[in-house]
Amino acid sequence: MKPDVQKRIETLAEKAIDDSLNEQETKELQELITQDEETALFYTQYMQQHAMLALDCDHIPEFKQVHISTNFPVSWIIAAAALLAVCFLLFKDTQAPKQEEIYAVIESTDFASWGDSTLPTSSGSELSAGKLKINEGLATLQFKSGAKVVLEGPATFEIIDSMTTRLHDGIVVSDIPESAHGFTIYTPTSKLVDHGTRFLTQVKNGGQKTILDVLEGEVELIKDNESQMFKTGQIAKSTDAGIEHYKDLREELFVKESGLKSVSSKEIKVTTAYGEGKDGTANGFDPNFHFNPGEIMIKHTDQYLRKGFAGFDLKFLDTSKVESIELNFNMVFSGFGSVALSRNSTFSIYGIIDDSQDNWPQGHIVLKNSPAYKKGITDIDLTKAVKLGEFKLPRGKITGHINFKSEELLKLIQTDRNKFITMAFICDTAPNVKRDNLVYSIAGKYHPTAQPPALHIIMKD
Repeated sequence: MKPDVQKRIETLAEKAIDDSLNEQETKELQELITQDEETALFYTQYMQQHAMLALDCDHIPEFKQVHISTNFPVSWIIAAAALLAVCFLLFKDTQAPKQEEIYAVIESTDFASWGDSTLPTSSGSELSAGKLKINEGLATLQFKSGAKVVLEGPATFEIIDSMTTRLHDGIVVSDIPESAHGFTIYTPTSKLVDHGTRFLTQVKNGGQKTILDVLEGEVELIKDNESQMFKTGQIAKSTDAGIEHYKDLREELFVKESGLKSVSSKEIKVTTAYGEGKDGTANGFDPNFHFNPGEIMIKHTDQYLRKGFAGFDLKFLDTSKVESIELNFNMVFSGFGSVALSRNSTFSIYGIIDDSQDNWPQGHIVLKNSPAYKKGITDIDLTKAVKLGEFKLPRGKITGHINFKSEELLKLIQTDRNKFITMAFICDTAPNVKRDNLVYSIAGKYHPTAQPPALHIIMKD
């Protein structure tokens, strides 16, 4: 045995006797005395010597005497002392708290509200195995494997290790680099194994349906003994019936309400549900594809472009006497796309100044026939419209109440000749990926729960 090893065993043995070993030293001593017979024998002899000194304590000045029964041979006592020392080390090791392995970290959160989680939820928290429940907003998780997952509330997500997770309900978007090839998401109905770079997973209907949207790359969807590969642009669903290609179309809901409210002799609220008021969405593709007549839908994209419109009937009003005006509307989740794919976005509101453009239909509008149409994602004919201003939505915040006010809006109301006001809503911010499928929506006159766009008007005395 090397002298340095012998010296180290002596040092650690003394610490064991004094009960001053830390966790790392305990582990080191265990490894030293179990590596070969020579070190084990040396340690045992060292502990025996200590036991002998304890027995002969009458000859040691100022040493507290220990009375030991002599009913047993001294050799038994010495052996027991050595055995107790080893047992002490083993017991101490089993009692030491085990450090849980860290698999991921919460990189960032956006308007996140958390539910009953077994893991920490603050930004920057290290995550071991456990459950996260997010009620609303977004949370971005960075895994040690390199995988990045964005949780979109409401969702319940479980971390198993750095390559394996489970989505109980809700939506997650996963970005998988080469280092995390094979990253797996289990759901109540299936298993998804990444072979590409980016995909969306949704669990809905109480866990009875799993939806896979391959944003980029290739993903394997496994259900029982059935396995299928899906590539960029393909959408699939997995249920008890098996796996199939899938397109999600929402039901059409119609609920109408009164659209005129007089708060006082000076204050009036007019919505798109009053008189000949209307609202709708303009697009250049199949009107039945991802369309909801209860919403004003907006999207910045070259393939599935949407521009929104709201019309207000003010024929009953002396608009020249309007003192101030504010536009109020409610952003709602369209159900089409993922908030996790959104970014900080800016929207422009335009007022149509050409009265001939006010003749457009409720609900679906053919894009080329829409008011002040001009080809282009964010373009509008400024000979027929004027910009009233902008509003912004930060990433993760796509619902809520918006109050909009500007001098241009007041001027539009005061000078409009036919007393019918058309406004256009356009998203100015390009998506952060080539295939961004998030549709922004404003509650319209047929929305089942949220109030439609309204003009809050204050009249002059």
